[in-house]
Amino acid sequence: MWSGTIGARPDSASYGWRADWVFTDRLGGVSQGEYASLNLAAHVGDASADVAANRQHVAEALGTPSVKLAVIDAEHGNNVHEVTEEVITPAGKCDGLVTKSAGIALVALAADCTPIVLADIKNAVVGVVHCGWRGIVAGIVPATIDKMLGLGATVSSISAVVGPSICADCYQVDSDCAEQLMAVVPTAARRASSGHWHADVGGSTCSLLERAGVAFTRIDECTFTNPNLFSYRRDHVTGRQGATIVLRSNSVAS
Repeated sequence: MWSGTIGARPDSASYGWRADWVFTDRLGGVSQGEYASLNLAAHVGDASADVAANRQHVAEALGTPSVKLAVIDAEHGNNVHEVTEEVITPAGKCDGLVTKSAGIALVALAADCTPIVLADIKNAVVGVVHCGWRGIVAGIVPATIDKMLGLGATVSSISAVVGPSICADCYQVDSDCAEQLMAVVPTAARRASSGHWHADVGGSTCSLLERAGVAFTRIDECTFTNPNLFSYRRDHVTGRQGATIVLRSNSVAS
């Protein structure tokens, strides 16, 4: 598990806000078998009670056991939903969530795709993204940034953290997928000496953030090769790790 506070600049305390984030691995939960042990996904066949307990564990890792969770129901597209105090559960499938409401944890689930958390603590806006190759082609990264801008964020004030995903060496794709990716990010795919195409979804995500002018850091871990991370391509039946971010006031314990 990786955790931190996004947008920690020398004058950040003067903004009155902070954004705490967590990227989980598969360790420390209660799920059994293929889902062992910190599976956060309710749609993969795991016991619902175990998923609930695991999500509670993540809430506690964020420092607030009672935090409200808004979880992306991914569709590999470019839909981004705003979460508010009145609408915690996203209305339909999407691959991005944004909010200006403190105390609501936005969650993206992944098991090879690239999760991203974003925050503008100056203007009190946070977001989370689930980004696979189809999401890159559909434009989920710029769509989420645009949604944050619509809530008052500015590009120069947004910071992001890019989470673990499958690396290019482990992600073989067909030529059609490679061509679609390279139409968006020219370096998104490469042809190996074997003749097979390999896609770099995590690197492409970073390129899109850089193109947008968003500062970022990256947790450069491969989900396929790291046994402590869930990987759909490696295991097929498996759980999902999560990327979570929550906006909090610096003036109160929230």
